[in-house]
Amino acid sequence: MEDRHPTGDKKTAEEEQRVIGYVDESAFYLLPCVGYTWARKGQTPVLRDGDRYQHLSVISVITETGDLEYHLQECSYDGTGVVSFLKQVREAQQTLLTLIWDGASIHRGETVKTFLRTENQGGIQLERLPAYSPELNADEQVWAYVKEHELKNVCCKTLRELRTHVVAAFERLKQRPERIRSFFNHPDVGFY
Repeated sequence: MEDRHPTGDKKTAEEEQRVIGYVDESAFYLLPCVGYTWARKGQTPVLRDGDRYQHLSVISVITETGDLEYHLQECSYDGTGVVSFLKQVREAQQTLLTLIWDGASIHRGETVKTFLRTENQGGIQLERLPAYSPELNADEQVWAYVKEHELKNVCCKTLRELRTHVVAAFERLKQRPERIRSFFNHPDVGFY
């Protein structure tokens, strides 16, 4: 049960009454996402950063209906983590889903294929984006928004502190379905 390229599948998803969603992973490091800010003249703010290697891995899905599901952990995702997330999404959405994601090896691994074959029961259909076009993934807009707006200039010394900020940012975004739907209208995404 291979995932396919999403060309022309919006019509199929609508015919099958499936909700379309985009999935992606990203990492949040103890290093701050630096951006412009205001300060008194002559008093330039100084950010003291933490460890450059420790990070939180986050996987999320946004749907055309404005829903957001996410999961985070302190290590990189593998096939088992992806399957766990897909189960979480299936349970939360309670509807037929067409999920669009990139062709990362963790998405194409045997663990994911086994899940699709044995446990999925057709609830989730996976479609793969072309390898040359990561910007087509509307979930990329989640990372840009959270990093550039919600967590801009946030400095954390520990992963626990970073987790608190990241979870709070995602929970705030979950309360803004209109913002999530707007990610589908980004000029690069081409969702119509």
